[in-house]
Amino acid sequence: MSVSLSTATLDEIAAAGVAVPTYDRTGITAGIVHFGVGGFHRAHQAMVIDRLLQRGEAR
Repeated sequence: MSVSLSTATLDEIAAAGVAVPTYDRTGITAGIVHFGVGGFHRAHQAMVIDRLLQRGEAR
């Protein structure tokens, strides 16, 4: 079964055992912009920011 990743499908994805954000994503806006190549950096930056959001230490 294939499920598209979107706000509407987060509950379905979570039910399948995939970790999903538990914080309110509606108030989150872009605050960091990364220009150029660097997918490795962006992936790790996203992980760190997600962890900060989970702990309530970022907005």
